[in-house]
Amino acid sequence: MLDVLVGPAGWHVSAAGQTVIGSRVSSVVEADYTLVRFSPGQRLAIVATELPGAFQPGATVTIDGVARAISSCTLSLEPGKLRLHLVVDDEADGRLRRALRRIARAAALPQHRFHGLYEYRVTGSDGNTWHLQATDPGAGVPDLMEVPLKPGMPGANSDLTDGSRVLVQFVNANPGRPVITQFEDPDADGWSPTSVELTGTSVTIGNGALSTALGSAPRLGVARLTDAVTVGGFGGTITGSSFTVTAGL
Repeated sequence: MLDVLVGPAGWHVSAAGQTVIGSRVSSVVEADYTLVRFSPGQRLAIVATELPGAFQPGATVTIDGVARAISSCTLSLEPGKLRLHLVVDDEADGRLRRALRRIARAAALPQHRFHGLYEYRVTGSDGNTWHLQATDPGAGVPDLMEVPLKPGMPGANSDLTDGSRVLVQFVNANPGRPVITQFEDPDADGWSPTSVELTGTSVTIGNGALSTALGSAPRLGVARLTDAVTVGGFGGTITGSSFTVTAGL
């Protein structure tokens, strides 16, 4: 409702959890921090700091000599280290982008924003659903809870990595029906999920597959029914095997 009345940039939630009418007051982050990595195309900066509380949306950090406003921040706890994932904007560029978005939204019906494809970051899970944070607050879509996967392949399911990015669509442009449809590209940190499940009455790898590799290298060959084997000085043929897992000749 506040998005419609004053626009996404016209209100914010303070660090104390209070809803405030008006734009965030920009401040410069005074805490010491080390830039671990910056991806300009994704506007994502990963920093190491001992004072994560100093990094709030609306505050300004200097990256590669450019003052950039923090749009959102996510805390990441890794073995032996603490990382902050910051989505940032060049201050001038960010203001222009937000202004153009407000003009476009004013010219369209409010529900039209839910026709798009939006980037979110995974912040947690509940069973087979996921809690998500919008990576661009200026996009005008809310953070989401308990969002299911619809990966486009029946029988497929994944346990997503916290902090990884996903793309979300809204079924029939209904804001109450978000679904995760796409995932990280192979070069991104969160590309590999914690686990992958493929389920069906039967699962077949077609005749065109000349080889099938399971696990990382180095790998060992897998023996099949009727294969000749040698054990010590004795030779023979495999005559018994599992009928649950089979392989082509």
